[in-house]
Amino acid sequence: MLRYIDTHAHLTSDELYEDIDALLNRAEKEGMRAAINICTEEEQLTLSSHLESRFPHTIFSAAGVHPHDADKQTPFFSTIAKSTDKLVAIGETGLDYHYSFATKKGQQDSLLEHVALAKTSSKPLIIHCREAFSDLFCLVPQDMPAVVHCFTGSMEEAKKSLDCNWMLSFSGVLTFKKSEELRNIARYVPLERMLIETDAPYLAPQTKRGKRNEPSFLPETLLALSAIKGLSSEITATTLYHNSIRFFSLPLET
Repeated sequence: MLRYIDTHAHLTSDELYEDIDALLNRAEKEGMRAAINICTEEEQLTLSSHLESRFPHTIFSAAGVHPHDADKQTPFFSTIAKSTDKLVAIGETGLDYHYSFATKKGQQDSLLEHVALAKTSSKPLIIHCREAFSDLFCLVPQDMPAVVHCFTGSMEEAKKSLDCNWMLSFSGVLTFKKSEELRNIARYVPLERMLIETDAPYLAPQTKRGKRNEPSFLPETLLALSAIKGLSSEITATTLYHNSIRFFSLPLET
């Protein structure tokens, strides 16, 4: 069985937490060894702490103010700043200019605060970026440990992200019928610079389109990526597994 780490899932979102035990059991049967739970609200971070206690060395937490909520970030960001010793990463944070849920200035200011917190806490940064890469490259320092989660940018943006020494994470979008450009990008990006994720409950892979996504669906994306790279599924899975442990400094056996 291929083992994997889901590096970005919203396990304590309302959609997933309601049946979290069954969900994690299904994922374990498919080969999941660990998951990074992304918390974007105060209650989610509290629930994530409970999950970590129940599933040590399986559930790890990251927290950040989503760019959609950047204009109202202060209370939750203060909690994050006090909790960095319990987190494996800061985020997700970033810029999303596709929607107008928060002002561009509010998103930029929020991102800069997260960057500063990641620096002082020596934690990697999880970046959300949509239609805003030019500003992102100006705001996040080159060589800062960071991953662009659910990468769906252009080839040029992928190359510039690699030049910054960031990781790129691929989700079920990679399997969509109309994602040929993204598959070309995945073919170009070195496997050693990749992570893999579900972004559950969002973005279920092609055969599960329309369903609530969950970590047990990740092998479909993993197998698609191995085919794109022309590598065995074992080599692809093992490399991604080690990438995840190294990037997030996870206390797991390699």
